[in-house]
Amino acid sequence: MSLKKAPQYKPLPAEELRWSFDESLLDFDSTREINPIEGILGQDRALSAINLGININSPGYNIYISGLSGTGKTTTVKQILEARATDAVPLFDYAYVNNFSDPDEPILLRFPAGGAKTFRMELNAFINFLKEKIPQTFEGTRFQNKRQTIVGEYSKKEQTLINSFQEKLTADGFSLGSIQVGETARPEIIPVINEKPIPVQNLQPLISDGTITKDAAKEILQKYGKYQEELVKIFKKGMKLSAELKEKLTDLEKDEVQILVKGAISAFHEKYEDGSVLEFLRQIEESILDNLQIFKGIKPEGDTTPEGYFIDYFREYDINIILDNSNQKQRPIIVEMTPSFTNLFGTIEKINDGKGGWYADFTKIKAGSFLKANGGFLVLNVNHLFEEPGVWRTLKRV
Repeated sequence: MSLKKAPQYKPLPAEELRWSFDESLLDFDSTREINPIEGILGQDRALSAINLGININSPGYNIYISGLSGTGKTTTVKQILEARATDAVPLFDYAYVNNFSDPDEPILLRFPAGGAKTFRMELNAFINFLKEKIPQTFEGTRFQNKRQTIVGEYSKKEQTLINSFQEKLTADGFSLGSIQVGETARPEIIPVINEKPIPVQNLQPLISDGTITKDAAKEILQKYGKYQEELVKIFKKGMKLSAELKEKLTDLEKDEVQILVKGAISAFHEKYEDGSVLEFLRQIEESILDNLQIFKGIKPEGDTTPEGYFIDYFREYDINIILDNSNQKQRPIIVEMTPSFTNLFGTIEKINDGKGGWYADFTKIKAGSFLKANGGFLVLNVNHLFEEPGVWRTLKRV
């Protein structure tokens, strides 16, 4: 059997082994001379669907994008969102403040972008103003004269009460003295025998030496018991007078400071109309009037616990800005690459009290990506989302 001759192929020169482009077809010498293509090539239906979804501003509408990995889904979405980020949409700041009525439920305040910083600055200036002016008010002649008048009035009532009782004791052969009990002295009824004060526990020697009779001693003890009961009643009346005096002085301080506080806080009422802000201002006014000791300087601004932790009594007048859009010029675009529960929804940091316990307050609330994207767009990878425990269920409820 004879073999067939192999076909003969035309040899190709080396320059024909690769494709070459006819550069004469181009009307430029370098790609630097041309503008980049705007938009995205291909996927017209997908792009149309994304734009449709973005234009729906009603709550509850979201966009889900599916496709092969590495096809540029994230880049495409970011480009589309960046083109829409300049849309005129009002942005807001959010801040937490202390709820003086229920500290476990802080008050959330909302301000136009940049307003939270302004409010905090104004609030700090307001508190510093009161820290300076309240002590001056109490040191003034007008307040001191009013205070001395009230104190003098109650001192006179108390002295009248004691003098009347002492006169009764003197007429019946007794005097009002005091005895030392430990480190304190307490008032005591003391019989006067032969012009000498003799404590009742020392009557027995006087009976023995015939200075007084048993019947006389018995009568003294009976009167002593009666006056002791009366002394207790007088002591209670004195305590009541002291409580009334304290209340009167507290009311005087509040009346004097209230004018100052209302005058200073009126600037806030003229500027802010939001109901939550006004409620916070009402609470802060009440708190200041109820805590004048720290503004007077009598009580320190803070204390250090034995464990070395500092307690700031002015902390409750602070403001915790959890979202500040003062420098945000367009709608935010947040691409959350790690959608954990904390990263998405925020957290509340805890403080060690030095005794093995933990506590938190409104100043420790931190925002997550969900709030940071408020007014803008939040982009998440669904696969990453489902990998985080509890995130998907919580996200559906937000």
